[in-house]
Amino acid sequence: MRFKEHSEVERPAWLGEAWEDNSWHNDACPHAILYLEVKEYPQAIVDFWVNYPQGEREIGPGFEVRFHHDWGSDDRSEVLYRGEDEGAAIMWERAARTAKSMIDAILARPDLNACKTFAALHDHCDANVLGDVEAMTAEGEAHRDSTDDPEVSITGWAHAVHGGAVRIVDLWLGGRA
Repeated sequence: MRFKEHSEVERPAWLGEAWEDNSWHNDACPHAILYLEVKEYPQAIVDFWVNYPQGEREIGPGFEVRFHHDWGSDDRSEVLYRGEDEGAAIMWERAARTAKSMIDAILARPDLNACKTFAALHDHCDANVLGDVEAMTAEGEAHRDSTDDPEVSITGWAHAVHGGAVRIVDLWLGGRA
């Protein structure tokens, strides 16, 4: 499958259906977005850019992942990842989806929705298990490598995904009015 406005760039299979192809014909390269909330603009998103193949680059590395506080009004954003490593890009894609599931759980509970930091969530629940963290942890088994302790049930990949998700949730919580 290719991006709609940049058909010469293959859309990675791991950039699944949750990600909306938001490429525009005059963008430097194709990108997809993940809406972190279901509401009218402005809203928080994660934006995932996939660059052209080597030699045709306009913006630098192969992948760039950004969190946008208020996509649609002002463009306050944070770079989450910028680089060539497809494994790291995959990790950030999963971290964004995990963060979205955590945000859904936060929005469903008024006590959690009032929190302004991820740390504050711990006053009300075990924030580390919000959302689809169990599914993400199980998925981590496919990423187990020789650096993972075989006696430990969670992989380094799952730890990295969770850390990325916490960063996104913390940015989202801190950016709300």
